[in-house]
Amino acid sequence: MSTPQNFSDPRAHTLGYPAEPYQSAAVFPEYLANNPQPSMYGQASVAKPKDYMLLSVLSAIFGFPFLGLVSVYFSVKVDKLWQMGRQYDSVRASRQSLTWAIISLVFALIGWLIFGLFIMAFIESLSKY
Repeated sequence: MSTPQNFSDPRAHTLGYPAEPYQSAAVFPEYLANNPQPSMYGQASVAKPKDYMLLSVLSAIFGFPFLGLVSVYFSVKVDKLWQMGRQYDSVRASRQSLTWAIISLVFALIGWLIFGLFIMAFIESLSKY
């Protein structure tokens, strides 16, 4: 049995749980360029990303609810992943939270525009009689 290589926790093989593959800094180069910090393992660590919880909740309430709930899910994951030491996964969850919140709000805007067009067409049809 060989020991794992290139893992985020160098002690993972000795602790008895499978380690996860280390995600290189090339995944989020612009984020690391703005937030480089040395860590105890010699890898670049990042500042804690925003969780966008307020935007996620607002998009769930005022936007398309199902997509807003997906955004809330990723928003909650940001803090959980950060506490587990999975910094790059936390950054990815933060981006997904923002993305789903924006998609939810865009879908809601499109829905309201279509609804408004139907209402205008209905009022126009009533005025002909």
